[in-house]
Amino acid sequence: MSDIVALIPGGGTQISQALEKVGYVVQFDHRYNPARRITKTLAEKQIVKYQLMAQVFFWRRLLVNFPNVHVISPFQDFGGILCNVNGDDFVKALCTEFDETYVLTRADRKEAKEELFKGFPVHVIGI
Repeated sequence: MSDIVALIPGGGTQISQALEKVGYVVQFDHRYNPARRITKTLAEKQIVKYQLMAQVFFWRRLLVNFPNVHVISPFQDFGGILCNVNGDDFVKALCTEFDETYVLTRADRKEAKEELFKGFPVHVIGI
């Protein structure tokens, strides 16, 4: 049997830039996850959804010849309720379902991500 790979792209920097470009002040939830952006309005959630879907489409096009790679957006629509699920939180929720879980992040964010995933079966790789 072939290995199945689930790729969950993030878009933190692009999301923040897109929100700021149209005048939103980006705020983070420091209680639970300092990387989780707080979005309150439908317009903010739509911007986040657009940015994450752009990442999904980018990776799907890039990996079109790899049928065992499934690109999944952390942004979810539950019956019309737009839910901006932070990518790190999405990985935490799913990591126990996979044999191995890797998070690829920028080298300058590696230490913070390792702290964020402390206690979870996740390998953090800085690139």
